[in-house]
Formats: sequence, C-alpha cells, structure tokens
Amino acid sequence: MAFSAQNLGNGTPIGTFLASFIFGIADALSSTLQVLSLPAEFIQMIPYLTTVIGLILYAMSRKRRAAKARGKL
Repeated sequence: MAFSAQNLGNGTPIGTFLASFIFGIADALSSTLQVLSLPAEFIQMIPYLTTVIGLILYAMSRKRRAAKARGKL
C-alpha cells in the first residue's frame, strides 16, 4: 500500500500524504465495520479494494494525459 500511495501521490509529499490518508480512512473503516454481522473477509477487503480502485483511476488518468499530450483527444 505504501508503493501505491507513493505512485498515486506522483512522488510529491502532499500527494503521497493525501493518498496515505485515504488508505488510512479505508483501514479505519474496515476496523469500525467489524461490529456488523457481515463476513469478516469482506470487511478486511476494504483497504485493498480501495488501493486497487485508486491504482485503476491513476492509470486511467495517466493514460488520458499521455494521449492528450500526443494530441489524440
């Protein structure tokens, strides 16, 4: 998750902090939701699912910026 936060933050301290903050919120949410009667596997999946979704969005935006720079959009 640390490598994901660094990539999502584009290597900048503030961007990495914000990505880490989002991942921390997802982790705290999974800890808080354990009192519900949902299967524990689904609740423990929340931080990792957040990471995967963040990386997908990051890859899509990076691809869009590269295409825009080449003049395709």
